[in-house]
Amino acid sequence: MLKESAGLLVFVTLLATYACDTSGSKDDSLSANKRFLLDGYAVPSNISLEQFASCYLTCTPTYGKLLETCCKSGLNVVCSNLPWDILKPKLGSCTGLSNSPTTSAWLSLEQFAACFLTCLVGFEKLTEACCQTGLDAICTNLPWEILKSQLGSCRDFFSTTTTRTTATTTREFFNRTTTLAPITTQTTTAQKVMPVLDGKTFKIYCAENNEFWHYNGAGRARIVSSLAQPDDSFVRFIFHKQLDGSYKIESLAKPGVYMYDGYNVQGAPYTSLYGRGNIDDDNMRYIVTMATEDTFRIQTKASGRYVRLDEDKHVTSKLNIIDNRSLFIFVES
Repeated sequence: MLKESAGLLVFVTLLATYACDTSGSKDDSLSANKRFLLDGYAVPSNISLEQFASCYLTCTPTYGKLLETCCKSGLNVVCSNLPWDILKPKLGSCTGLSNSPTTSAWLSLEQFAACFLTCLVGFEKLTEACCQTGLDAICTNLPWEILKSQLGSCRDFFSTTTTRTTATTTREFFNRTTTLAPITTQTTTAQKVMPVLDGKTFKIYCAENNEFWHYNGAGRARIVSSLAQPDDSFVRFIFHKQLDGSYKIESLAKPGVYMYDGYNVQGAPYTSLYGRGNIDDDNMRYIVTMATEDTFRIQTKASGRYVRLDEDKHVTSKLNIIDNRSLFIFVES
């Protein structure tokens, strides 16, 4: 009873603030002051991930009214002050303002949101990987400033077919009701299967220009680049799958030498990928995801940053850009 009274008091206080914040505005207008997820910075938008998630939690005891207010208004003062550490495990437990699938545990609001974005062209595999694994290195590095405006566009992860909604505004999205099937193992013909990489040797081509990685293992600067394009063992790499699902990438020419991302690493001799002896370090582990049936993206596990063949021909995560230069083709060799 005390807990419910405390929750009611907080709700009344926030509603008073809401009344002050919205005076003189139209009832159906959404606040422009949105806090993006729980990462500490604000992004003006028509929707935040807190608002999106709150619509799937409106049946939660004690917080139901606050969640409904967040869902309908998107007000930062309401949404950002909800107890998300308590609420995240309950995602999908309600069929209030929007119906939702359920899962045993959602690791983050990004993971939950990603499951509604797996049909977006160009982001299918990245959002799918976030949805399936919840890995922070993948989920927090998705381009949310682009993706969150598309929330509600897909439901392929909760149905055997992909359905694109016809909603044109955030308000319209939250006013409709859609019944979604529970999450099941994905066996549809549309789903691409990740090939076996473990133990195999590849040449790694950049999709932008067909230049391939070269490890300068015989030179002074033992970096990975496309400055040289020979056809020898220094342009071939062996993938070794780790227990956490990431990969270490070994030079075929120099057994025992693995590619290490030196960007932003104190004391590293290079800011690009370079070769060094095997160590237990997440800067030597890479998350590999399929972008299309024939292309892949590579992220450094330690930072989640995207590896890219930059314009200076160095392979690095410095720019952390999702484009055709961070899109790679693996040719078994």
